[in-house]
Amino acid sequence: MYDRKENTAYYLLNGNKEIRVCKTFLINTLGITQRIIRTVIDGKARNDGFTPPDQRGKHGKQCKLQPEVIQAVKDHIESIPKVESHYLRANISRQFIDGV
Repeated sequence: MYDRKENTAYYLLNGNKEIRVCKTFLINTLGITQRIIRTVIDGKARNDGFTPPDQRGKHGKQCKLQPEVIQAVKDHIESIPKVESHYLRANISRQFIDGV
């Protein structure tokens, strides 16, 4: 027996009224991609109507630097001669690297 896929309808709000639109119109109107729509639909199917939380950078395999290395980099940056900006010195607290 042939199982049909679920049909997805897309709606935009106009005031309090929902207007059914095609996928192409939705994509062009919102300036999004098909991948965004697919992610939302897949997320709704898995998580009771919510998209899954963003998991980027949460895999635990990030490169860890030793505290000594971080401190050496900070010390090196601080050792570079700095000058004040010649524009609006009273209003700017930034320092700039001396280009000489």
